[in-house]
Amino acid sequence: MAKKCKKTAGRPKLKIDWGLVDSLLNLQCTGEEIAGFINISYDTLERRCKTSKKKNFKEYSKLKRVGGKASLRRKQWLLADTNPAMAIFLGKQYLDQADKIHQEHTGKDGKPLIPENTKIKVEYCQPKQEK
Repeated sequence: MAKKCKKTAGRPKLKIDWGLVDSLLNLQCTGEEIAGFINISYDTLERRCKTSKKKNFKEYSKLKRVGGKASLRRKQWLLADTNPAMAIFLGKQYLDQADKIHQEHTGKDGKPLIPENTKIKVEYCQPKQEK
């Protein structure tokens, strides 16, 4: 007697290399970039993440991106001697670092030139039209 085979409808599921996905998330790749890299749609990546990892892709990627941020912070320290501009740029882009600029406009007496509650009217000039 022959065994009955369980047939499933549709296309067989592609195997996703979650180690590769984790590595790409460490590099701060977006879900769309990862899906394109492994040649599936983002919707498929989202669905498979829900079934395989029991969380949506946004939550999963948030967990896995942390390692990339720590790695970037370590690299900033290493780059500081040779290329501080790149370290600063990367820190602003991925680590929410920013330049803090505080400007204060005061007169000779130390009082603000324009009081805080003063409204300033700005008028724009239209260029002269030739006849």
